[in-house]
Amino acid sequence: MLTSITLWIRRVMAVVLMAAALAFTGTAPAGGDPEKKMLLQAADMATTQLTEKQLNTIKRIKGSPSTIGVSIARVHKDTIEGEKARLAVSLQGGKTLDIPNYRLTKVDNAILVQWGDGDAKSSGSLAVRGTMVTGLIYSGDAVYSVEPIGNGLQAVVQINQAKYKDHPPR
Repeated sequence: MLTSITLWIRRVMAVVLMAAALAFTGTAPAGGDPEKKMLLQAADMATTQLTEKQLNTIKRIKGSPSTIGVSIARVHKDTIEGEKARLAVSLQGGKTLDIPNYRLTKVDNAILVQWGDGDAKSSGSLAVRGTMVTGLIYSGDAVYSVEPIGNGLQAVVQINQAKYKDHPPR
C-alpha cells in the first residue's frame, strides 16, 4: 500500500518529468554538433517503483535543513561511453543543464565527468560508477549534489549553502 507521501512524490515527479520533456527537444543543433544526450534524465515517477529504502533515503535528504528540493533521475551511462556527445543533466525543478566542453577521466572503476572553469556559467564533477553517480553541479547561483539511491536512480538535490555553518578554525 502506498503512503500519501509516496503518491505526492510520484505526482511531483510526473510534473517534473513533463517539464523536462518540454525543455529537451532532442534535436541536433545547426553546425553539425552531435546530438545532446542526457547523462541524468528525470525519472518517470508514474512508472518507477521506489523501495522502502529509497523512500527513506529521500525522506532523509528532504529533512536536511540545507535541502531546497529533490528530484529523481536515472543515469544513462552509455552517453559517456564511445563517441563524445553533447551531454545534459536534469536538475531539480524540471531544469535541464547542458554540460559544455567536458573532460572524461577513467579512475579505477569510475569515469569522472568534469567541466567548467572560472568563467563558465556552470561547472561540476560527477563520478559515474556503473549505475551510480556522485558529485556536485554548480549552475549560476544554484548548487546541486547528486547521490545514488539504488537501482540506477540518483537523487539530484538543490542545496542551500547558506544553511552550512562556517568551518571552525583549526
